[in-house]
Amino acid sequence: MAFPSTRNRSCARRSNWPGTARPRRMNCARRYPRRRKKDIEKHHHKFVEGAAAKGISHEIGEAIFTDWEEFARYGFNKSYAADYGQMAVQNAFLKCHFPLEYMTTLLSVTKGETERLALYVNDAPQLRYQLLPPDVNNSVWGLLSSRIKRERNLPYAFGLGAIKWVGLGQTDIICQARRKAGHFLDLNNFISRVDLRAVGKRALESLIKVGAIDELGSRTALLEALDRILAVSSSPFPGC
Repeated sequence: MAFPSTRNRSCARRSNWPGTARPRRMNCARRYPRRRKKDIEKHHHKFVEGAAAKGISHEIGEAIFTDWEEFARYGFNKSYAADYGQMAVQNAFLKCHFPLEYMTTLLSVTKGETERLALYVNDAPQLRYQLLPPDVNNSVWGLLSSRIKRERNLPYAFGLGAIKWVGLGQTDIICQARRKAGHFLDLNNFISRVDLRAVGKRALESLIKVGAIDELGSRTALLEALDRILAVSSSPFPGC
């Protein structure tokens, strides 16, 4: 049984409702989406009795109606099913022929939905792509960085925009500093080139906690020295 319309026809044909088949069929069909338990139970009994009168055993009638109850939880009419089928085919085509672009868009759109994001992240290795955590030396605001190549087996990194408390403004400050003079070599180099006052303590703390600055020092040491790092960045000669 593929569509609700099929269920409705079966409801009329297999039950013994002479003369009022269509009104009762429509009444029965309306009960499913609204999940009116008492009404559904009433029609359940009528359907099984009507089916028995037409030569269908009690067990089979019960099984058919139980199957309808399960189907009604997520059943589509033909127009919906056709649209969803078209989208499923389109998504399958993009995932097969343009996996990099497909995963980039999918992960970017769902970056704020933790459960769905984890599901899609686990799917990335199946497409033979390595997904790296956010990194101040490689990430940009969006999901993927400039390290992305179309050849497979090359890593790509989450964008800094996926980190809580890190906004577009803070990301731009870090990325502009990186574009001007290349990757950050060490902590002093990072402090001297990035205005951490503008980045802010909360955003910097989040960057450290997720490992985006692991290349520049251990997380524990960086968190312990967080106030001093901000103080040095605020001094007239940062990094000295």
